[in-house]
Amino acid sequence: MIIVPMASANHKNDRLVIILDKTNVERMKGADPAQIICKEFPIGLVNPSIMVCYEEDSPKLNQLINSGDIEGLLEFVNRGFKFRPDLGDSDRGPKSLYEQN
Repeated sequence: MIIVPMASANHKNDRLVIILDKTNVERMKGADPAQIICKEFPIGLVNPSIMVCYEEDSPKLNQLINSGDIEGLLEFVNRGFKFRPDLGDSDRGPKSLYEQN
């Protein structure tokens, strides 16, 4: 798992990018949840947008990480983004566990 915390100058656009790989997904299928400990980040985030991505072993991803090209990394992991409200994409905000169907 790759975690990229990004703080903006005024904290109005903080982001947390989580990139899962095949191994992470296989562990999660076995009820082993991914855990992220925000207090261990080298920078503080305030109410970040969280993006969860999946990438198998990718030379391009490794190149972007090793070069420190954060903008290129974000562009790469967003390359297939499709807004799909019909599938539940951010159209109604978070759902309460206590809501009745």
